[in-house]
Parts: sequence; C-alpha cells; structure tokens
Amino acid sequence: MGKKVDVNFFPDEVSLAAAQKRGTDSNSIVIDLQFVDFKKGDYRLKPSSKPKYFTYRDFPVSGFGTRIAAYKKLAAPVPLPAILISAATGKGDMMEWKGAKVKNIEGLGERSATGLPDEKGAYFVEVPTSSEAHKAGLRSNDVVLQLDGQQIASAKAFFSVYQPIAWRTNLKVVVFRNQREQEIVLK
Repeated sequence: MGKKVDVNFFPDEVSLAAAQKRGTDSNSIVIDLQFVDFKKGDYRLKPSSKPKYFTYRDFPVSGFGTRIAAYKKLAAPVPLPAILISAATGKGDMMEWKGAKVKNIEGLGERSATGLPDEKGAYFVEVPTSSEAHKAGLRSNDVVLQLDGQQIASAKAFFSVYQPIAWRTNLKVVVFRNQREQEIVLK
C-alpha cells in the first residue's frame, strides 16, 4: 500500500497533462467520471464509467470526518461543489472558486457589460467582499485573461491552469476590469 501512487483517474486531458508535466501520474488515465449522484455527494462511479483495464473499488465516504458525537454537532457541513469542473462546458454553467461565482463570457450582453472585444476569459460574476477570492484581489465583474503567464480562454481553462499552481502565492494575473486590462497579484 502506498508504494505506487501514479495510477489515478483524471476527468480530462488538460488535468492529466498538467500532472504529468510535474513528473507524476505516468500510469494514470482519463475516464468519463459518471458519478451515481454528484449533486448529493455520492461519488461512487456508475458501472458504465468504471475503467476496463484497472481494478477499481468504490469505498464509502460516510466514514470521513470526526467520529466523536460531541464534535459532530459542532462540525460545519462540507459544501458540495455545484458542478464538476470537467463537466462545465454548457452555457450558463456557474462554478465556484474561493466563494466567487465564475463562468464563461457568453453573448454580446456580457461582452458589452464587461467591455470585452470577444468571449475569452473566466468571468467572475460575483465576488462577495467576505470571500477568499476578494481577499486574494479579485472583484465582481473581473474577467481573468491570463494566469501565471498563460492565456485563459474560459472558466474551465482558469481552473485547469490554477489547479497545479494553487499552492503558490503572489500569482500574476491579467484581469479585464473597468473596461481595461490590469495586472494584479493574487495573494
């Protein structure tokens, strides 16, 4: 147990490539993760989603967290993600990042509202002042165009670029804010 940890399942090629670029996951694969009930936190895989050439066993997630009754009463529920990021490709898909609502720029109305010439970038529709995203430096109606020197074409691209560098601080970001590009540093 624990001797070989590079046989993992990734939801998309971008995520797998990022991991392999870091020198991990040489034996990992991409599969279409079809969860039993994603919205309710049932992350067991449907039989149609299980990989053919790997041994895979679902395990119960109900045993995670504190087991002491007094602590269970104090524990806050873990918020479930609204949408699986790898599945967020449709129009209107809103994702969450550090308390902010993020989506793709869609249509002339959103382009006009943000002042963008095209539909590229990750649109931070709502960034509450109490959120971690706001503390990091983002604001409502910001559109992230670049992260750590990489172009961001969509909300999904933002997550794919951010995931492998999430541990870093002081990330350089180009945002479209108040009708112009600005460089900020995410804290």
